[in-house]
Amino acid sequence: MPAPNVKSDLQLWTDHYCCQWTNEVPQCEAAKYFVKLNEQHLSSLNKNKSNSKIITFSHFLTSKKLMQAYRNEMSRRRQKWLESQNGTPHNEEIASGTLTANFSLVAGTELLDEQLKLIKPQIHIFGHSHRKMVLDIGDGIKYINNPLGYTRERENGLIESPHELYEINLIEN
Repeated sequence: MPAPNVKSDLQLWTDHYCCQWTNEVPQCEAAKYFVKLNEQHLSSLNKNKSNSKIITFSHFLTSKKLMQAYRNEMSRRRQKWLESQNGTPHNEEIASGTLTANFSLVAGTELLDEQLKLIKPQIHIFGHSHRKMVLDIGDGIKYINNPLGYTRERENGLIESPHELYEINLIEN
C-alpha cells in the first residue's frame, strides 16, 4: 500500500532484510501467497453464516483506508507531542515529517481487505505498526492495533502494553 510520491529504501525495514524469500514465495508475490492460504477457511465461513460473532486477525494493515486512518492518528499524536516540546532544538526536524523509511511500503495489502468484506467481522485485530490504537474507518469493523513491538521497545517503555483482548464484547446480530 505505498503512499504516492514517497520514496523509501526497503532495506531499512526488518521485515524486508530478515526474510529469506524462496522460489515458492518470492518477495513480490508474498502477500498473494499468504492471502491464498485463507481461502479454504473463507469457504467454510460462507457455509456457516449463523456465527455472527467473528473476530479476524492479521499481522498487517488491511487497506488504504486503514493506512490513512493510521497516518491521521499518528499525525494527531505527533502534533500533540510537538506542542508539549516547546523550545526543544529538534522540533523543526521532527515537525518537517522528513522520514527516510516509508511505512506504507511494508504496511499491508488490499487483498486482506477483500477477504474482510466477505467475512464481515465485528472486530479485526492487527499489529505491525508498533502503535496501539483503535480505529474506525466507516466499514462497520472495529480495527484494534494490538502491537507487541520489539523486545527493546517493551523493556524501555517505548510501546504501550497490548489491549486486554479477553475483555472484548461482541454484539449479537
